[in-house]
Amino acid sequence: MKKINFIVIVFLFCCSFGMQGQERISLTGKVLDQNQKSISDVLVHILNTDDVLVTNTEGEFFVVLNAKDSYSITFKHLNSELLSKEYSLDRDTSIQVELTMASTNLPAVLVKSDADAFGIRQLRSVEAGGIYEGKKSEVIDLEKLIANKAGNNARQAFAKIPSLNIWESDNAGLQLDIGGRGLSPRRSSNFNTRQNGYDISADALGYPESYYTPSLQAVKQIEIVRGAGALQYGSQFGGLVNFKIKEGNKEKPFSLDTENSYGAFNFLNSFTSAHGQVGKLNYYTYFQYKRGDGWRENSGFEQYGAAGYFNFKVNNKLQLGLDLTYSHYLSQQPGGHTDESFALDPQSSNRERNWFRVNWNLAAFIVEYNNAKRIKIFSRTFGLAAQRTSLGLLETPDLPDPLSNR
Repeated sequence: MKKINFIVIVFLFCCSFGMQGQERISLTGKVLDQNQKSISDVLVHILNTDDVLVTNTEGEFFVVLNAKDSYSITFKHLNSELLSKEYSLDRDTSIQVELTMASTNLPAVLVKSDADAFGIRQLRSVEAGGIYEGKKSEVIDLEKLIANKAGNNARQAFAKIPSLNIWESDNAGLQLDIGGRGLSPRRSSNFNTRQNGYDISADALGYPESYYTPSLQAVKQIEIVRGAGALQYGSQFGGLVNFKIKEGNKEKPFSLDTENSYGAFNFLNSFTSAHGQVGKLNYYTYFQYKRGDGWRENSGFEQYGAAGYFNFKVNNKLQLGLDLTYSHYLSQQPGGHTDESFALDPQSSNRERNWFRVNWNLAAFIVEYNNAKRIKIFSRTFGLAAQRTSLGLLETPDLPDPLSNR
């Protein structure tokens, strides 16, 4: 019994001695950057141990280790260089570590949102001085459409707009013939037609037929407004059609583009534009010549067009614009068909002396003033000097031409 008690005493003594040999201490640390700001999420790895720590939002960490041991500790952050330090610890210790944050200069990234990937979008609630909160508005982006722009093909340009009626009454889009649902498309008589926000018709309300149609090669987008949003432009049943002309290349002082198209029946279209940015002045000019014999007999035409659009940015608040547009064409009209004559020869003509000539001269002075967020002023002063001359026998097509003065 005495022998057993002696063994227990020896065992307890050894345990006490062993516990004194494994004294534990605490290590408290804080990690800072070069500007003495705390760094969170720093990986603290104590080598030869299983301790892997992560600093908190204050850049602090805490661990309990054996005293009188030497430790190699590494500090690593996603945006810093690796740092290793040696520590010999014999008592509770608090350390402070400074990391060198790595810096990388990244190239600039330009993010563009393709809001109208299919060439069609809605007008914004307030855009270019107009209010379009209603849902019946569309914008056709001609630069994203695959269409016959040289021939001013309205059927292709307006194909994605629902409920429009398109009437192709001539060979090369000299006149615009569209109508809304239930309305006659004849020369767009039920639409208020505009260019850059001002009227291009002979009479905005009384006689709003379109004898001049802007060249689609010079048009950036077409805005169509129907419903309540169109009432701000007049009482037309169809609404508004606004052709927005392109701007000059803002990266170069001068650019020259030319497009030349040749087609069947001696169709020729030559379109040349000169544009650019000179200081605060942005300009876009073009000249167009178009001619053709037409599919039917006596349906030839010839057109000349020239224009200059100038926009001067006085400062960040004030912009001044000057638009000058000229158009002239002479077209021959082959006359109508009866069912019998169409069945006999659809390309035939019963009129040799039907002619139609138009001279169109437009000028506009535009002022846009934007004072912070409270005042926006859009002023458009414009005028039209136009002439329409027609020589035609408009009786039923089965009557012969008397070949006398008309």
